Amino acid sequence: MKKMKKTLFWTFIAIVLMLDVVLTVYLLSYNQYNVSTFGDKTLLVMTTKLSDYDKGDLLLITKVPNSEFKVGDQIFFYDTSSKESVVNYGKINKVNENPKATNSFIMSNDFLLSDENVIGKTEDVKVYAGVGAILGFIASKWVFLFIVIIPILILFIYELYLLITELKKAKK
Repeated sequence: MKKMKKTLFWTFIAIVLMLDVVLTVYLLSYNQYNVSTFGDKTLLVMTTKLSDYDKGDLLLITKVPNSEFKVGDQIFFYDTSSKESVVNYGKINKVNENPKATNSFIMSNDFLLSDENVIGKTEDVKVYAGVGAILGFIASKWVFLFIVIIPILILFIYELYLLITELKKAKK
């Protein structure tokens, strides 16, 4: 019975540590717009409903090369015109091709958009319904404190306690 409790305890600790590492990597990969990016992949947690995507969805968006964007494509982009950094969604009305540099795009509301603000096309999106709400909840400041920081602190104190008891046994 005691061995089973110990096994369950260490299994729980292993799960918490794996969750801690994954969550920390997710949070450390935030860009200047507070969106996690991993190379050409972007993880986007939907905090509002945007046409085909519900609040709480997790979108995995793959960025395609600049030359693949064409008129009529629906794209996700960083809307830097507002005071807050917001991810927006819209249709490309015109592509301003520049052979020496990156292309720029004119969106449906006459918003001029550079290539560096484009996240990706809607065709290259994988949707995980409801997962974004869970990830957004876990990644919040207070939940991160209680799921990551405090369990690691408790584990550290427990390991310190085990070390001290082993040292006392060795001393006797």
